Amino acid sequence: MSVSRDGLPEAAPAGDKLLFKLKLATQAGTYVKEFVHGDFMRTTPNLRTILDSEGVDIAALDVEEIDLDWPPRLLESSVEKEAE
Repeated sequence: MSVSRDGLPEAAPAGDKLLFKLKLATQAGTYVKEFVHGDFMRTTPNLRTILDSEGVDIAALDVEEIDLDWPPRLLESSVEKEAE
């Protein structure tokens, strides 16, 4: 299988498994596995329906980044009350 500069497969010979990297930006509470498998067709759309393939599965699942303002900033009035 040849691989493009961005690391994604360009083509796979017949019978070979095609692997690709899917990068999602989601909100808290998103069920990524259900988006891939469809959870017995309870979740649509899903990658199985989008790619029209029953063979879609997850080889690895990594969280690369969490966009969260933590710890939350306190308002000045809250800080002043605590100081009293």
